[in-house]
Amino acid sequence: IHQENKGLSEARNAALALATGEWLCYLDSDDLYSPWALEAYARLADEYPQADILRLEMLKFEDGAAPNWSMKEYEAKEYDVSQKITQYGIDSYFTRMIFRRDIYGDIPFAGMSWCEERPYVAKCIVRAKRVVDCSLQAYTFRVRKGSITQTKMKLMHQKGMLDATRDILNIFHTSPKIVDKTVTRMFLTNWLEWQVRCIVEYLEKSDRHEAWRYYFRSMKEAAKIQGATLWRRFTILTLRFFPFKGLALFLCY
Repeated sequence: IHQENKGLSEARNAALALATGEWLCYLDSDDLYSPWALEAYARLADEYPQADILRLEMLKFEDGAAPNWSMKEYEAKEYDVSQKITQYGIDSYFTRMIFRRDIYGDIPFAGMSWCEERPYVAKCIVRAKRVVDCSLQAYTFRVRKGSITQTKMKLMHQKGMLDATRDILNIFHTSPKIVDKTVTRMFLTNWLEWQVRCIVEYLEKSDRHEAWRYYFRSMKEAAKIQGATLWRRFTILTLRFFPFKGLALFLCY
């Protein structure tokens, strides 16, 4: 497939449009599958025919080194996620999962500058009924200097992270499934506390003013998603003027 460089999301969407297989799998350009990865996925698909998503373990290795693959004994467990979204269901490393195309093939990746895969996984989990987790190492993640995940955070990354978190909470907020409180708390903590840390500790000083403006504008939506008591909503809104980490953490419990 040849197209103008439009980023990760559009590259994946172009491939999704042409995919014909039963399962969707994703391999980033820096990374590797273990020699037995696809065989293991195929075996799990046969063993668990009701599963919508299959997930294997991930192995990290330094660029320039050889992956320390191990074909060890493994355990697999099937989870029922048809009624409730728990912390188990949330996973940043979506590339170690494969998805049934007839269920998820119509879900596009959002064109974000950072964390574009997280809303995708959230949409998949909302649709999922059964997920299989297997301890066998399959996806091999290369830690490389200069890659997206290893470079210094920029303003576009901070905004992308906030946008992804906001999209996920909106997806869960409108989901017919029950969302475990630990899931909401985790993402609110990311939104209200981690964002403050990103701005203060990781961004260049020249980017912080715009980052704070973007962050403060999102507070009203955070209060709406929280949807609890008027007192809590009011307290969240005050973070627009007093973004204290301790207060943000308190609101997530």
